[in-house]
Amino acid sequence: MADSESSNPQQSQKSLADQSKEKILFTAMKLFARNGYHKTPAASIAKAANISHGLLFYHFGSKEKLLQAIVNYIVAKIEGVVEVDHDLPPTEGLGALCRNFKQSLQDDRNFWELYHSLIFQPSLKGEIVEPLNGVFEEYRKELVKVFEKLGYLTPSDTMLQFEAMRHGIMVAFLIQGADYPIDKLFRNLSERFG
Repeated sequence: MADSESSNPQQSQKSLADQSKEKILFTAMKLFARNGYHKTPAASIAKAANISHGLLFYHFGSKEKLLQAIVNYIVAKIEGVVEVDHDLPPTEGLGALCRNFKQSLQDDRNFWELYHSLIFQPSLKGEIVEPLNGVFEEYRKELVKVFEKLGYLTPSDTMLQFEAMRHGIMVAFLIQGADYPIDKLFRNLSERFG
């Protein structure tokens, strides 16, 4: 008997449609990161993704809605990485957070490179940085709670120091590549603050 999923044409079409949307999304991210959002016409995205211009508009409606889909993807991805687990003791939670960041950087380096390229485009500040501020504001509040539980006298200042070091490790890894001692540095970060 044939697999019901593979014999269902609607399921196959949906899967192909999702694949097509994802291909457009990542192609647009790359082009926006490399050339800038405003200097990347929708026709260039379609050509680079090897799809018709009409298919791009079928899936996203406009270049602006495509950018919004990219922002939604980035926000969801980052929310998954910056989650603080308060069910763990604070030291273990901080260690888990460091491991999550490290693993995400190693598993999806391309995403983080594109993310950094996009957030530093002045013309996209409102479209990308503003939605991310909400995610990071919540994350920073959760980190402050962790440092309060750990007994730091100035948990807000400690959070800022932790974040500066975490972000520094992340950027150095993206610049220097696989030879950068990311495992050791994230372990040291966790031990230093935990």
